[in-house]
Amino acid sequence: MKKVESFYYQPDFLNNMISWSWTLMILIVGIIFWLEVTTFNWITATFFALFIVVISVQTVSRTVEIIGSELIINRVIKSNFTILSISKIKNVTQGKMSLSFDYGNKRYKLLMSRKSSDKLFKALTKKGKKINE
Repeated sequence: MKKVESFYYQPDFLNNMISWSWTLMILIVGIIFWLEVTTFNWITATFFALFIVVISVQTVSRTVEIIGSELIINRVIKSNFTILSISKIKNVTQGKMSLSFDYGNKRYKLLMSRKSSDKLFKALTKKGKKINE
């Protein structure tokens, strides 16, 4: 199977807000600890470093890949991914910076850049035909 395209995404609005709120809590705990002890120490630096690592992992690990006639949605934890058959995807709609579609009884909504959204929309509306971009 040939890997055709890979796109970065963020989950739908509600899940996105929950995920990034928990991430922001790491930063807030670091700031509170820093202000409590009034000096910047190794524990505060650890919280800030952890915050940067979590942001990086959340941003880079969420990808949508098209491999052959399958759409693979990778999440932050690599063992927790979803494989969808492109031919069974229905009702593909595109927003300004999002893409939505139905698969089975579930509605998927992915937030992504406009360029990525355009490419993925074209790929999904071709319904598994050969993609040459």
